[in-house]
Amino acid sequence: PKTPTAGKDKVYYHASDIQQLAHEPLLKEFRDFKAAMVKVRKSVGRKDIDRARSRYEEAPQYDVHHLVKERYPTFDAALADLDDALCTIALFATLPAAGRVSPEHTSESKKVLKWWQQYVAHSHSL
Repeated sequence: PKTPTAGKDKVYYHASDIQQLAHEPLLKEFRDFKAAMVKVRKSVGRKDIDRARSRYEEAPQYDVHHLVKERYPTFDAALADLDDALCTIALFATLPAAGRVSPEHTSESKKVLKWWQQYVAHSHSL
């Protein structure tokens, strides 16, 4: 609408933004993953645990490499936002290894954070 209606619970997007997002390849991968998870839930509902487990393992995996390359086209651009990445790694390193955060992610984050601290100490960067 030309003038937004009253209320802070509504979000309006430009039509051009929606069109651009509609062509994002990651959306297709999300849809494929969601369809696979529906099949897993149906198998679990039918008490066919073996089939559900195999469907879960065969579910499509998605990657965000193209988004990273789009966000950071050059190495200098990546270095400019290095503090954000380090904050995220520090966050994952302090999270408990339970729920959606696997122990492997937590231990890998701790390892990367330790490597970064050793590099800073060795290079006298601070």
